[in-house]
Amino acid sequence: MAAEAKRTAAPRTAERKPATRRRTTKTPRGAIPWAEAHRLLDEWHLRITTAQFGHQLQAERTRGWNLVLGIPVVAATTVVGTSAFAAINDTGSSAAWKIAAGILSIFAAVLAAVQTFLGFGDRSERHRIAATRYAAIRRSIEFALAGHDVHAIDHIRIDMDRVGGPSPQIGQRAWDQATTMAKEQIARWRRGEEADLDEPAREPR
Repeated sequence: MAAEAKRTAAPRTAERKPATRRRTTKTPRGAIPWAEAHRLLDEWHLRITTAQFGHQLQAERTRGWNLVLGIPVVAATTVVGTSAFAAINDTGSSAAWKIAAGILSIFAAVLAAVQTFLGFGDRSERHRIAATRYAAIRRSIEFALAGHDVHAIDHIRIDMDRVGGPSPQIGQRAWDQATTMAKEQIARWRRGEEADLDEPAREPR
């Protein structure tokens, strides 16, 4: 007797719904929230403006010292040269005059050596160049603050590292004075008032 074969239905596999991926909003690499970027840019604005003003103050000071030493050197060497020329033409010059001319010649040589050793002229030029470079970075920070440009932070950081390395040191006194001036001028800039951020800083009298 042949048994009727029962047809067994193949088990139905449960249809799996495609997994839904969660949408995650990824912050672009290097980008930070504007609130944090704004705080960072404000800190950099003060620091860079202080550095600019500090280098301007140091440039003025070293230039002044260069003149203080340089003018007597020029005057002394001129007097010594004139006296030596007169001594050649006048054989009856007094011994006192010759001694004075010799002392003045030594004084001029010492001043010239000190001026060369301290290098006030070169230091003044280096401070002036550093101030110009920091002023350019300061303007970049101001553009980023005005345009809410978060992506400018990386470029500004690179420029700060590039300029800060070869720049000469700023004395503590000049830095403190520059900080006071920078805070005052930045406050005026934020209020929309006329601020002397690009003009050379002058040491308060």
